[in-house]
Amino acid sequence: MRLKKCLCMFLSLMLLCSISFAADKAEGKTIRLESFTGKLSIISGTGKEQPANEKMRLFDGYTVITGANSNAYLSLDNAKTIKLDQNTKINILKKDKVNEIQVVSGSIFFSVTEKLKDDESLNVVTSTMSMGIRGTTGMVSVNKSGSRGQLYSGKVVVRDNKGTEKEVIAGEEVKSTMVKDEVANEQKVDIEVVKLSTVGEDIPSFTLNEINNNEEVKAQVEEAKVFEVEKFVEAEIVNKEKEEVKIVEEQKVIEEVKVEAETQKVENKIEETVENIEAPAAEVVYKKISKVYDDLGNLKLKNAEGQVYIFEIDEENGVANLKETTDFSGSLDIKDVNVNGEGAYKIVP
Repeated sequence: MRLKKCLCMFLSLMLLCSISFAADKAEGKTIRLESFTGKLSIISGTGKEQPANEKMRLFDGYTVITGANSNAYLSLDNAKTIKLDQNTKINILKKDKVNEIQVVSGSIFFSVTEKLKDDESLNVVTSTMSMGIRGTTGMVSVNKSGSRGQLYSGKVVVRDNKGTEKEVIAGEEVKSTMVKDEVANEQKVDIEVVKLSTVGEDIPSFTLNEINNNEEVKAQVEEAKVFEVEKFVEAEIVNKEKEEVKIVEEQKVIEEVKVEAETQKVENKIEETVENIEAPAAEVVYKKISKVYDDLGNLKLKNAEGQVYIFEIDEENGVANLKETTDFSGSLDIKDVNVNGEGAYKIVP
């Protein structure tokens, strides 16, 4: 009888292990939260916030968000590492042996030290491009102007939203932005591949920190024989200082705009907003706007009614992308039809 009970228990355990193995196989590789510092939010596929615990599994549909001065490390079967920088949001999608990391905002660093098998995939995806990772080290970031990816070892294939492919190798950066196709009168993705500085001048400090302090990752980057890795320590210090200054300056501009907006509202000087400019979609609205630049190099426009708009300016194409405004929360397409100083600007709400 005792032998029979033991046999039943053994068979039950074997069945449970088989079910567990099948489930793991069906949902792809195991993604875990290895560690984190600062503020971290984890939301399940059903929208319920989960308590963040080290070594916890992250399933299909999960969202991971880091706060200011925070970061998080994820692992894929313990051999592939993904680091989330501060103020970063990602979504996790898993199907069969395909794992997908959707970068919604912020930056991630990835290091795949063991190449994936032929039937396995790890894709890093943004709104403007996707990158198939097999065995490489790099970074992907997303901001208002678009997406960019940097490669420090290996190579990847990058695809835009129409399936056009470009190969990117170690020492290169791929930039993808939304641009307007004037002929087709629609938005399209423009992908550009450029060379990176070999001394780390254009590599984010959080990425340099990871390379400088992880011997395995450092060796992988050195093996590519593209970068002067010994100069990355100094580059990390310099780049971090630049990034901190930029954050302070950007916040200062935002605060100045907010204060000016509140002052104008109190004095009741703002009588007309962009939202109530009445013009048929096919027509063009022209307004005289003074043109100046702030300390960050952003275009700052101010019209006669006291409305202030701050733009990231593309001088080559004469196109300005809206960053901040005193009284407008939407987007504008503004083109300088008189690039030499003050003049008429075409405003298309």
